[in-house]
Amino acid sequence: MSRRQGRRGPRRQAKTTVLVVGEGHSEVAFLRYLKSLYVPRGCGVAVTVSNAHGKGPAHVIDHAIGQMRSPNAYKLAAVLFDDDLPCPASHVRKARKHALHLLRSAPCFEALLLEILARHVPARAQHCKARFDVDYGIDRCDPDGYAPLFPKTTLEARRPEVLNLDALCRLMEGRLPFTGALVGE
Repeated sequence: MSRRQGRRGPRRQAKTTVLVVGEGHSEVAFLRYLKSLYVPRGCGVAVTVSNAHGKGPAHVIDHAIGQMRSPNAYKLAAVLFDDDLPCPASHVRKARKHALHLLRSAPCFEALLLEILARHVPARAQHCKARFDVDYGIDRCDPDGYAPLFPKTTLEARRPEVLNLDALCRLMEGRLPFTGALVGE
């Protein structure tokens, strides 16, 4: 057998590169589910989803900045984190310096899920988690688990009312998120 020489054609490149960092496993699974719906092959958008493995907003921002490698590595970059811990002003400034969009789930990620489903959102994070688990009982760390609860028709219908959902979908589409959903902007 002989080796194949050269390439078949020019290498394809995405026109828009996007980095979205989730605070933990649940956020990342949901982001991957959104990616499967909103980023078809060959659409000109390349989305990288990364897991910061918790530890609060400061760590998530630092992780995202580390993932960016260079100032021009991604055209758009955002982080999704829980609002149960305060985001230090120094990290908000650092994120702004790196053009990193901050999306917070108040008080937690499960509250965002309940809001998308048009359900009552409890004020405390542990109550949101318990409410979501009792009512829906899906594996939040499995991207496929979100499909029955969040079909694209439901997501599209809720985008005008849920700013963070709209911001995430816009990022997946390679567009800037609406600034009303962003922290510190």
